[in-house]
Amino acid sequence: MIGQLRETALHDSLKQMYAEQTQGITEQTVNGYIIDVVTPTELIEIQTGNFSHVKTKLESLLPLHRVRMVYPIPAKKTIRLYGKDQKHIIRERKSPARGTPAVAGVELMRIHKAVLHPNFIFEIVMVEILEERVDDGAGSWRRKGISILGRTLQEVLDTIIFEGKESYKLLLPPTLPERFIHKDLVSCAGITPGQAAKLSWFLRKIGVLHVIGKKERSLLLKVAE
Repeated sequence: MIGQLRETALHDSLKQMYAEQTQGITEQTVNGYIIDVVTPTELIEIQTGNFSHVKTKLESLLPLHRVRMVYPIPAKKTIRLYGKDQKHIIRERKSPARGTPAVAGVELMRIHKAVLHPNFIFEIVMVEILEERVDDGAGSWRRKGISILGRTLQEVLDTIIFEGKESYKLLLPPTLPERFIHKDLVSCAGITPGQAAKLSWFLRKIGVLHVIGKKERSLLLKVAE
């Protein structure tokens, strides 16, 4: 079925791409863990969501190996909806949603203790994807019962590499005021209040942002010098 074949299509496409670029070998065991791509100089992990799943793995690998975590963010998305039989296309449309690097804060907060390790590299891949859905009545109520079958890579648009504390300032939009609150982060970065709060927490935790007071009952923040 479409969903079974394409459930990990985005992950697999990126894995093969990085293996080709680095002359790496896929699906190798290191320290008891299956690694997506093992290269002569580093281990590459493709993570499409929920960094909690790799927290223990990172704690084990980082003292001994250089680890690059690759995180795709859809900057462009086409949504294709199938009927219940998963064969007939009901409609296809371009999604108005646009992912930005700032959304990575939601996941990075789960591994905040690992990001400043000298052996850790974080890489955001801005991608264009095809998201296939089926109107089967079994999906989220937010999507009115429509289930997501899978996501397929269409194109890599850009990459952003983070290594060391200073680099994580790149998660902040350049239009942000010198002193700002979460409301400013929402409007400038184009993210939700929840995403802004988590990004702020993460950046404060690693010392990129400082609290310098309060404004409108909200934390007043400033980028660390």
